[in-house]
Amino acid sequence: MRAALRRTGTARRSCGQALQPGEFRDRLTRDVFNTDDPSDRVGLLEHTLLKVIAAEEADKKLERAIRKGDVHRFYNNDWIAEAETKGVISEDEARMLAEVRDLTARVIAVDHFDAAELSRRQPAQHATPSAFAPPKTLSPPNRMTMPTPLPTLHDWRLSVDYEGIAWALMDREGERVNSMGRRLTEELGEIVKWAETAAIHGEIKGLVLMSGKPTGFLVGADIREFSRFATEPQVKEVVKETLGLFDRIEKLPVPVVAAIHGFCLGGGLELVLACHYRIADREEGTRLGFPEVKLGIFPGLNGTVRSIKLAGPMDAMTAMLTGRMLRPTAAKAIGLIDQLVPTHHNLRWAARKAVLQKRRAKGAPWWKQMMLKQPVRSLLAKQMRAKTAEKVREDHYPAPYRLIDLFEQYGDDPARMRVAETEIFAPLMASDTSRNLRRVFMLSEMLKDEAPKNGFKPKFVHVVGAGTMGGDIAAWCVVCGMQASLQDLDEGQLKKALCPRQGAVQEAAPRQGGDRRRGGAPHRRPQRQIRQARRCGDRGDRGEARGQAEAVPGP
Repeated sequence: MRAALRRTGTARRSCGQALQPGEFRDRLTRDVFNTDDPSDRVGLLEHTLLKVIAAEEADKKLERAIRKGDVHRFYNNDWIAEAETKGVISEDEARMLAEVRDLTARVIAVDHFDAAELSRRQPAQHATPSAFAPPKTLSPPNRMTMPTPLPTLHDWRLSVDYEGIAWALMDREGERVNSMGRRLTEELGEIVKWAETAAIHGEIKGLVLMSGKPTGFLVGADIREFSRFATEPQVKEVVKETLGLFDRIEKLPVPVVAAIHGFCLGGGLELVLACHYRIADREEGTRLGFPEVKLGIFPGLNGTVRSIKLAGPMDAMTAMLTGRMLRPTAAKAIGLIDQLVPTHHNLRWAARKAVLQKRRAKGAPWWKQMMLKQPVRSLLAKQMRAKTAEKVREDHYPAPYRLIDLFEQYGDDPARMRVAETEIFAPLMASDTSRNLRRVFMLSEMLKDEAPKNGFKPKFVHVVGAGTMGGDIAAWCVVCGMQASLQDLDEGQLKKALCPRQGAVQEAAPRQGGDRRRGGAPHRRPQRQIRQARRCGDRGDRGEARGQAEAVPGP
């Protein structure tokens, strides 16, 4: 291997010396007519070569900027001018690269003919008896095929680069994050329709799905639009449309790559699973998961079938039943992600390579797929029910139990599982349980929106429950200078919370102290408050200590 690398390096250096003007190249071209006159056909090659060598450093700067995503090399974009505007290259370097681009186009250009000269002859209906028969009438001029026009979009940005790779960026208009609303889904359908036509005509080599938002990929369905799912027929109608769209993505004749940065949850992850290849970055804000079970449902866009196919039954069912968000490394380990890159700056370059190399996911290994066979599948389902019963009751949360039933009955038959998934999903979606859980979720999101964004500093904290954790929370709030109160049904718990636990906090409080003038946190007064609270607890008083640590009996 080392010898081969040395030979490769030697060959590379030899080629470089041959291309660079100098003594080595002069010996190779001795007695050979050579000119750099661009008006001469031979001289044009030499002239272009010299210009390419001179612009090599500027070209490297431009390539690095394109790989980072600072400059976009789209077919309808002058990336050299964009690089100059963003300060990647200087004005002279931009002029040099533009000249090289034009000269290269002259070198590789072929003769162009008028469309009228390229007319086709009509195919002969019958063989002519004589070789001297008059020629058939020529057909009308053959017109040049125009590229498929891009659709007009609001929640997506669609473009095609010079290599024929289509880039679809989700950027929902007027929203902080991307979610699967009606318009975003409909426009995705238009993109898929355009990609189907462009792929047939050979206009694109692949399609890449990315997010145009800085903090997230696709957080799932838009819960605000769940009013459409009032009845089971309505649920089935909407689900059927989305399932057809995802199947069309899966059947595209060109590679479809998902480049993931940020949160990819619920329906977003199901969309990603319909792609042929998945790439995610390792950044802290990137998470993947199926949180549907927390809303009283389970993945209903064939996410059950596709996740089991890629990750195997155990890992896929665990992810769906728990609703936990997975780190990119964990998702890669179980097979939901095919490739990891360090940062989101590397996503575009990695997606490009995946498209050009026509990469596809391998799926779960054979030993994982063997778990889908009976009687192993029934044993796994039994264990899943036992673990689920330890957490929730079936009459309160039926969704995980219905998911286990689906897996046990149709786990080894993907076609039947796809159909049964919708039949089981629709009643759950229209149930009161799911409706109430979605309402709780919406209320929690409203509370988050109402909270002050900047400069909020709480002054009073009320803790319900004076156990181990509650007592510590109240004590530390006092240490930090806030007024705290405790509430509990057991008077003994209140005494414990106001005595030994706050004494332990007192020992840790000096480490939190400081001088106001030196920028530290002044916690001397809270220490005295803790001592007062401890003395109040010793006396059995359920009152407050200097108005800072207050014990409130429960109802």
